[in-house]
Amino acid sequence: MRRQLKFTPDNARKILEGLKTETRRRLSPRNLAFKVGDTFSVNGHVYRVVSTRIQSLGDMSNGEIAREGYGSREQFAEDWRRLHPNRGYDLQQEVLVFSFEPAGVQKSVTNH
Repeated sequence: MRRQLKFTPDNARKILEGLKTETRRRLSPRNLAFKVGDTFSVNGHVYRVVSTRIQSLGDMSNGEIAREGYGSREQFAEDWRRLHPNRGYDLQQEVLVFSFEPAGVQKSVTNH
């Protein structure tokens, strides 16, 4: 199913350049409706969700921070605070993680 995800221009650029292959979203009914195999587009390019899971922000590994398109936890936290000024960056906050790839790529898909 085609879904909508909004990205900042900088994050859209990272996706198009292949630097961002994961995104974290606040838990909400809209975000929880995403399923493996759903698609979304970024500037006309279609991406497919290949896995979803719930994770606390504090449990992010360095590899996950890199897959978000950031060079450090501090950069990710700064951007998260800017995007979510009312909630801030709470290490205990649980979020929904989407891993994705260009829709033309065939890989095995998993739900965690």
